[in-house]
This record gives sequence, structure tokens and C-alpha cells, in this order.
Amino acid sequence: VLYPPHLLYALLPTHLGMAASSLLHVLLVGGAAAVFARRVGLGWSAVVLAAALCSMRGRIAGLGAVPNMMEAGAWLAPGAIAVLGLAQGRGARSVALLAVSTAASTLAGYPQFTVYIGYAWAALLFALLLGERPPLAGWLRAGAGLLGGVALGALLAAPQLLPALEMSSLGTKGLGGLSLGEMFPYGVDIRASVAGAALELLSGKGSGDLALSFGYVGLALVPFSLLKRRHRSLAFGAIVLGLLVLSFAMGPVTPLFELYLRLPALDSFRIPRRILFVLDFCFAVAAALGLEELRRLASRLAGGSLRVGNALAAGIVVLALVELFA
Repeated sequence: VLYPPHLLYALLPTHLGMAASSLLHVLLVGGAAAVFARRVGLGWSAVVLAAALCSMRGRIAGLGAVPNMMEAGAWLAPGAIAVLGLAQGRGARSVALLAVSTAASTLAGYPQFTVYIGYAWAALLFALLLGERPPLAGWLRAGAGLLGGVALGALLAAPQLLPALEMSSLGTKGLGGLSLGEMFPYGVDIRASVAGAALELLSGKGSGDLALSFGYVGLALVPFSLLKRRHRSLAFGAIVLGLLVLSFAMGPVTPLFELYLRLPALDSFRIPRRILFVLDFCFAVAAALGLEELRRLASRLAGGSLRVGNALAAGIVVLALVELFA
């Protein structure tokens, strides 16, 4: 009720309000991914690719029929801009943006996505700080900014958050940890192979989830992201976090699911594969970093001609867009 964009429902018929909200949140995701990529220092082709892969494919883009999921998850990318600012030493504005992102995701009313976002922000900040290599005081300031921004966002959302916590404590499930049977209400084949579980998730068959089809162009770009020293820490962090998220989504077919169960609050939610929207963001970032490095390599091989590198990068973006809409 208190989520600000829901004012649309006071102005428009319900079906038009849902459509407008979906469009606005897709634009929010794409725009925030573009700003993040630009502030990382990527060229315009990589910026367009990051925005397209983050907003035009994956789970968030297809959740218009489940508005609170889409709305809660859409604030991952805006918060990532704030986390980047914290890593680079931009304090007050970054904390404010992080607070707004936390509050908005909380007010959207799907706490499972909000909790996943909090973990993603923490992992992203760690990866960025490894690349920035600030002194100990810089690590402490950035960590305090992250905690402060999330706490301030929770405070802003308190008029909805506190009654929700009270209601949850009175419910049949409560806020405690779930058994595997409760966590996987549609069943999980713990005898499945890792390859089989990954294939099921990537195809979307039998899972009730949207397919994760990454696309050949984006996947081919990801390895190039590790070549450039300047962005290597961010690229490595995005890839590792994405693989960890994928392993969590597979369920108990890998030993890493024990880590998922031990992390605070994660065992309170059903259907862990809902975390896959974090993988979408990681993939978009890694592919954009890879395109930027490929552009640099092409310019270098062409004798320093930026025109050649830019033309190659623009062509790859066109191929990626064609593949998205094919």
C-alpha cells in the first residue's frame, strides 16, 4: 500500500496501472544498469549492452504478472550504483541512494527478493573494494555506509515493515527456518546430477520458472571480462557470485547449498531458485565488461584506431539485440 509507484492505481484502471508499472520498472532496471556501467568506466556500446541484457531478458523482465516480485527485484541495479559510490569514496549521496533502494524494495512487498538483494550488494561491495584497494579506513567507511544505508532504508519502510513482521510472527510458518520439504513445495530430486539440475534451470523446463536463455553473444563475451586488470576484480566478483547463485538455485544437489542454509534469513523462504534474478544482473555486468575489453583489444590490433574498436563493439551489440528478440 505504501509503495510510492502504486499511486498509478489511483490514476489508472488496474490493468493499465499494472502495464505502466511493469514498463517503468523495466526502464528503471535498464537505466540503472546503464548508469552503473558508465560509472565503472565502460564505453557506450558496453553501456547499451548492460542495459539491454539486464532489462530485456531474464526473470525481472518477465515478472509483470507478479508485480511485487518485479518491483522488489528492480531495485538491485539502483542500489548497485550506490554500492559503487561507496567503494569509490562517495559517501553521503551513495548512502542516501542505498537507503531509497532498500526502502523501495521493502515497500514493494516481496521480502525474499529484498533479502537476496542485500546479500548481492554486500558481495558487490567486497569485489569492488578488492579492486579499489583502499586503506583499512576506506574499507571501514564503505562497510559502515552499506550498513547505514540499509538500516536507514529499513527505518523509512518501518510503517509497513513492522506490522508485516508482527503478522509473520503470528502466522503458521513464522520466520524460522524451513525444512527442505517446505522450501521445495513442488519437490526436488536430490539424486539429480549437477549437470542435470543446471540444464533444467537454464532451460526452464519443468520448473515453473522463466527460461534463463543467456544468448550465445553474451556468453561469448564473459571470458574477455577477466583480461583487463582495471576491471578484473569486478568481473571476477560478478562471475563468482553468478555461479554461486546458480548453485543455490539448484538446491541440495551441490554441497554449496549448505552455505545457503547457514546464511541468515535465507532458510526462511520457499523456492530458492527465485534468487536467479541476481544471476541476470551478474551476467549483464560480466558481458558488458567483456565487450569493453574486446573493443580495447580490437583498437590495439588496428594500430590504436578507436574507430575499428568502436565499430566492432557496436556490431556485437546489434547481434546481441537481434538474438534477444529472435
